[in-house]
Amino acid sequence: MESFFTSIHTLGSQYNCQHWAVSTGIKIRTERATFTEDLKSVWIALRYRHPILATQFEEGKLVYNTADEIELKQWLNETFIVHPSNMTGSELYGTTPRPLKRVICNILPHTQEIVIQAMHAHLDGLGSVTLFDNLLSMLNKPQQAPIFGDEAKNLLAPFASLARIPAPTPKQQARWDRSLNTWLNAHPTLRLAATNTEDIPGRSRMHSLTFTEASTARIVGASRELGLTVTHTAQAAIALASRIHGGNTEHNTFPTFAIYNAREYCTDSCPDASALVGPHVMASPVTLKLDSFLTTAYGVRDAFVSNRADKYALTMAPTFFTTIPQILATPPPIPAAEPLLSSFGNLDGRLRRSYGADETDGKKGIHVDDFWCTLDEATPDIYVGLWTFRGRLRLQIGYNERYHERGSVERWLGLVRGELEAGLAVKLEVEEE
Repeated sequence: MESFFTSIHTLGSQYNCQHWAVSTGIKIRTERATFTEDLKSVWIALRYRHPILATQFEEGKLVYNTADEIELKQWLNETFIVHPSNMTGSELYGTTPRPLKRVICNILPHTQEIVIQAMHAHLDGLGSVTLFDNLLSMLNKPQQAPIFGDEAKNLLAPFASLARIPAPTPKQQARWDRSLNTWLNAHPTLRLAATNTEDIPGRSRMHSLTFTEASTARIVGASRELGLTVTHTAQAAIALASRIHGGNTEHNTFPTFAIYNAREYCTDSCPDASALVGPHVMASPVTLKLDSFLTTAYGVRDAFVSNRADKYALTMAPTFFTTIPQILATPPPIPAAEPLLSSFGNLDGRLRRSYGADETDGKKGIHVDDFWCTLDEATPDIYVGLWTFRGRLRLQIGYNERYHERGSVERWLGLVRGELEAGLAVKLEVEEE
């Protein structure tokens, strides 16, 4: 898996882009006067706890250098950056240099935001949530400076070893071959409307659609009544809205990837879930049939559930991570502009709304008002992150400005909202970005 993400990052590298680089941020509220200084101490402690944060890729392998005084000083200068301007996290996102080599912690004291940027080989979406939870928890505990020298013991084994992935059975391999063949034959597939698709990529941008708490409750309730999850209904809405947006009404299939959190398979090797900040994911190619909203949503459910059953997606993960880069190395005759969904689930049990707010010195308390996460896009494709935080469902979009204008992205998000409203028969309100 680590090699998979490293190869994906090379897309657009000749144009100072880094496909699928991760950027994630939180907006907080605190009266702590020493917040930046305290955070710097925690960042150093996090390097000891999670040495992967300071690793670099060399010849396809993660390399970690033990932190002596010189290395630690250089690493801090490179990775702990305090921005003096009134820049917001979303503004910072599109302007920081690429490619990234190590995990960067950006501090925006005026807007009280923390933005972490990394290669996907260092961090995944839920890993970023875990990292923020660890960081904020440690801020409310006195931090002794760690004594470096033995921190490499905290490096985790590669995902395949950590999850103890078994070899596929002949039946599973045959199923994979059929599934991949169906997926390949479904291309070219539906595409969002895009421009300049033959041009070199520009900057990555992000946009979001956040539903109010009341609307989120309606989506969750209506989905449950139908025997569906929010992921199933959102994927159906995304596919159907994309078909309309791109004018691809002739397409009745949508080949995509079903992406799963694989942390549950790592607990035997790593019982401490807070250690799992690196990428621990698995994926399977699926070909969805497009029909009415409900028929499409039930098809999504069946595909997503069956691929997870019997550890099929886990067993075939090494095959996925070696096969898909070979396929992606050959660009399609028509540049794709496909949406790819990554669902994080409900984050309210993973990232608290406040840390240390009940302590005697209330000024040290930290309140978390917002969380976001997106991927760089060096192609016309669009990344879609999906999660609920503070009771609000969000679709977070990552796209490249060369291929998609903001107005076009907003129109597409409006179509997604419309599909959810019509398909679930609910009225939905959204918050202003």
